[in-house]
Amino acid sequence: MRSRWKGPGALLPSRRTSAWLAIGAILSLAVSSLAFIAYRAVGEWERSTLLLVDQRSEEALTLLTVALNRDMKGVHHSVLAPFNEAALDLERRYVLEDLFARAFARFPYPESFFVWRDAARGAPSSVIFNRLDRRPAWAGEGASAGAFPVVSIEQARILPQLLAQVTALGRSGRPFGAFDLVIDDLPYQAVVHLLYDTTRARALIGAVGFTVNLDWVARNYFHEILGQISRIGDVEDSVSLAVADEHGRTVASTRATATASDLLHERSFPLSFLDADLLGDVAEGQDLPQWRLSVSASDDRALMAASRGSTRATWLIVFCAGASLMAILFTMRALKASADLTAMQSEFVASATHDLKTPLALFQLVAETLAKGRYQSEQAIRAYGAMLSEQTQLLERLIDNVLAYASLRHVAQRYRFERQSVSELVEMALERFDARLVATGLEVNVDIASDLPPIDGDRVSLLQALDNVLDNAIKYSPQGKTLTIRGREDAGMVRLSVSDQGVGIPASERDRVFEKFYRGQSGIAGGSGLGLAIARRVIEDHGGTITIRDAEPRGTTVDITLRRRT
Repeated sequence: MRSRWKGPGALLPSRRTSAWLAIGAILSLAVSSLAFIAYRAVGEWERSTLLLVDQRSEEALTLLTVALNRDMKGVHHSVLAPFNEAALDLERRYVLEDLFARAFARFPYPESFFVWRDAARGAPSSVIFNRLDRRPAWAGEGASAGAFPVVSIEQARILPQLLAQVTALGRSGRPFGAFDLVIDDLPYQAVVHLLYDTTRARALIGAVGFTVNLDWVARNYFHEILGQISRIGDVEDSVSLAVADEHGRTVASTRATATASDLLHERSFPLSFLDADLLGDVAEGQDLPQWRLSVSASDDRALMAASRGSTRATWLIVFCAGASLMAILFTMRALKASADLTAMQSEFVASATHDLKTPLALFQLVAETLAKGRYQSEQAIRAYGAMLSEQTQLLERLIDNVLAYASLRHVAQRYRFERQSVSELVEMALERFDARLVATGLEVNVDIASDLPPIDGDRVSLLQALDNVLDNAIKYSPQGKTLTIRGREDAGMVRLSVSDQGVGIPASERDRVFEKFYRGQSGIAGGSGLGLAIARRVIEDHGGTITIRDAEPRGTTVDITLRRRT
């Protein structure tokens, strides 16, 4: 079989395909490696987050257990345990009121304290001390407020029920005890310190104790202490602490109830406000209802972030690839913009150099003509003077624009706001163009309302802005005959419009002409490309706006809006 030689170019498509395949393989390998690394990293992050949440949950549960145990046994330790026979002096009731008032202020769960003394040792034999701010329903009438925020009752209707339980406990000879009772269909727990006569057969001579409304405890007490532990342990936004009763019903929770799958740790505790360790009998707390503390992380922010990590990592890789492509595109666009800006700056330098050299060359020519006496009449001298004046103004305007551009970022620091008359500003600006207007034959129509209010502004800066607008109008109106300036008040604003009959500005360029160095594509005269950029900056610094629109029947209208003086 014969083959035909097609030249070296025949190998280019296959080589190009191989190159693209190689690039594709490298990119696929890179993406696969990144995906694998991201997957492993997210997996390790999730595992470490789970361990951290588990440790934090265990610490929170331990803190809660210790705090509950200490607080629930607090009244027993600080009030009941130190009580002795000398404290049974009911004639000095104010001492007891002070003691119980401090206990009420420190611990929220005691509803009442009671003190009983054997009638043989003096009267009265028993008194109940209630909170002033949370008096129980059974308190009834006959309560008397003391010198403290405590209400004492001598003949409360629950006393017989309490004393019957107290005397029954007294037969055991124990110094402390606890029992349950029901008052007005509400469950209560009472904790009591029993006092015995040490001189004769340990006869029961008195008792002091407190009652706890278990219904109030379930509704209020645990909510408050769970919130305190969440704030102390700094786990408000991470884990959920909950308390459930002996039937498994949640009675308090710091956050939404968690499901069984969200549960991390739990512990049981007896619902008892008595410290069984002081009894010396381990069997004392076995028959008490066992409530449960639990910690869950259903709304843990770190855990939720870790659980979403795998999906997020995948999208992150896609986003990074897209971001890389966008970065390349934006870089190319930035390079193009930089090149355009460089070109405009180069054009500006060339134009500015030309505009600077032109009047200087004319100055030199006129100076030589006058110095050598090459003039024939005084009229020629006046013509030379007019030429010098016009070129001086052009040179001054160019220098002003270049200096203004150099300090454009800090131009606002040079402003000195004063009362300005719009008509005077227009008149002063037009005076600078007298020679050019005469030379071009332009007729200027000024129509400014006589009642046009003044404005607040910097005279020098506003004049420079008007100069640049008028300079453009004259420069781009080589065939125009009329230049119209109008001033009106509209909706509390002063509106000034400058209309020419020149070549006009295309709609696609009306925003760009306010950019630095930009000159319209249809420009017929030289310029720095800074005039309108400076004008917009000055007008906006004065709280106004400057826009461009078509004039009728042809040409351009520049609208300037400024705030009137208040």
